[in-house]
Amino acid sequence: MIRRATTCALSTLLLLAFAAVPAFGQTTPGDLIITEYMADPDDVSDSDGEYFEIYNDTGSDIDLSNFTFAETDGSGTESFSVNRPLTDFIVEPGTFYVLCKNGDESANGGVTCDDDYPNRFTLNQGIQTVTVTDNRNEVAVFTLEYDDGNSFGAGVSHELKDFQDGRDGIADGPAVGSDYQGATQNIDGTGSDRGSPGLQGTTIPVEFAGAPTARVNGDAVTLFWRTLTETNNAGFHVQHRRRLPPDGDSRPEGSEWTTAEKRVEGAGTTQTEQRYDYTVAGLRPGRYVFRVRQVDTDGDKSYSQTVDATVQADGGFALRAPTRNPFRGETTLTYRAPQGAEVEATLHNSLGQQVQRLHASGGRVEVEARSLSSGLYFVRLTTEEGRTRTQSITLVR
Repeated sequence: MIRRATTCALSTLLLLAFAAVPAFGQTTPGDLIITEYMADPDDVSDSDGEYFEIYNDTGSDIDLSNFTFAETDGSGTESFSVNRPLTDFIVEPGTFYVLCKNGDESANGGVTCDDDYPNRFTLNQGIQTVTVTDNRNEVAVFTLEYDDGNSFGAGVSHELKDFQDGRDGIADGPAVGSDYQGATQNIDGTGSDRGSPGLQGTTIPVEFAGAPTARVNGDAVTLFWRTLTETNNAGFHVQHRRRLPPDGDSRPEGSEWTTAEKRVEGAGTTQTEQRYDYTVAGLRPGRYVFRVRQVDTDGDKSYSQTVDATVQADGGFALRAPTRNPFRGETTLTYRAPQGAEVEATLHNSLGQQVQRLHASGGRVEVEARSLSSGLYFVRLTTEEGRTRTQSITLVR
């Protein structure tokens, strides 16, 4: 890796992006945004691995041809111009455009580039000034000021914080170094350099290992998920909502989520795989969609992919074992039945013979067996539709 000395003179890094103006109008501040920059790659040399990423925050194409890019530090100024056909240097609406010092992926650390620039143009790790000027209209649409291109260590790119809201906050400029954060995702899956050139440049506090999985047990759904890495992770909340038929669901996507009260504690910061699970009980029959909401130590949130789970119509019918088993003389079982359903409870011996009718009401089955001999018995709960649930109990003297 090539290191360059930081200049002694105090200056400011200004990264000014200008957009080409069609005959019918002009660009305005915030139309182009620098969303990521790598000034200090570690896997490859600076002369191969430097890059920066531009985002078009408008609804129209922006033509970058005929631009002059200049960088100034204590040793002077270097610049280059782009003079190409209009179709060769276009940033389409809502997309990223990556400019690299070396456009060869096999040499630049695996970065996919839209174009490259001369080696003499350098993103120093120290204080410097970089300007990007459209020679045809002189309108500055973005400004970035920072004094350290190596804030997060070698091999870590600077990515815009909070991509959705952060763009509005810096549209009128200037953006400063604190508007960016260190990347956590690996660039190409093989090296150690981290960044997201050409993708939404927000740091991933938790890297989920795919979508969660769901296991249904009666009226309960247990969600299982894994993480590959975690950074400042405070924990997780499981969320669910009904999955209604498309022709009957007029709600906006993501509305009416029910969030579990209990938080599953995260691992903080770790590069080791972690496994988690959480059970949501008492669900009514129907189809549900689940997701995991992650919260970091600063309060920022991210979300897993979603997974569907279906609670069957009889999922709300259950008979639970008593808290005291074996028992002496008497014990109580609890049950859940569909709303309005009538149930009957009976006690059977080990031969399957009914020996008692039991009182079942309000979700409780009372067993009074003082007149019976020790042994194994079965409590059977039956609905008027003929559905049954059974639990074994052991009477001792």
